[in-house]
Amino acid sequence: MLVPLTVLSVSLAWILLVSILARTQFPNRFLTKPHLGLAIWFTALTSSFVASVSGILGLGAAYLYSVERASFADFGDSDWLLGFAWSFVPWVLLAGFGVLLALINLRIETPIIASRRLEHDFQLAKRDMPPFEGVSVSSIPLPIHYALATKNEIILSQFTIDQLSEEQLQAVLWHELGHIKGNHQTLKRIAGLVALLTKPMSISRVFNDSVEVLCEESADNFARRFCSPETVNSVRVLMRGSN
Repeated sequence: MLVPLTVLSVSLAWILLVSILARTQFPNRFLTKPHLGLAIWFTALTSSFVASVSGILGLGAAYLYSVERASFADFGDSDWLLGFAWSFVPWVLLAGFGVLLALINLRIETPIIASRRLEHDFQLAKRDMPPFEGVSVSSIPLPIHYALATKNEIILSQFTIDQLSEEQLQAVLWHELGHIKGNHQTLKRIAGLVALLTKPMSISRVFNDSVEVLCEESADNFARRFCSPETVNSVRVLMRGSN
């Protein structure tokens, strides 16, 4: 009984420690080394997930131990009462899991539907352009500065193409290519999903915001390999708010 409860206690303590450190020490700390920052954030997330699984296993082991002890105990003694109390745990967890699953479905249904509609509209509106460094490039008729990197495509607004100089447009393309090379879309989706599912927790918002910032810094650093820092910085001001 001691070992499972110890595992549960250590798991909860680790999750609490990671949450505190991530909220107080991680934000704005890795801007000069965004790759390191992303690695640390996602390592912290993974370790918290592992700790959660370990805690659940510890809870399960404590339940089995208590039930086994109760089966050999006399009616009404301490072991029997403890086993009787623990026997309600699976049902409580099952009910909690059902409620959690329902809440998750409610939270993700609207964003998924909106995302699919937006993707459909993009497919209808976009026009093919010459590829850039082997990556497909498309334009869409938006009257604002806009740039987006999907998993294997760069999408630019026609306004951006018309308004930027050739050097600035190259900086935008290299920046978006940096997102693709760094697989930033997947990282942002994971961070966004975590923030959506754990919306009441401040750490999830910090995690999501930090991933967004670090991905942008990483893409800027990639663009600076091929364009002047001044051009990258000027384009960043113009394109602020796009991806």
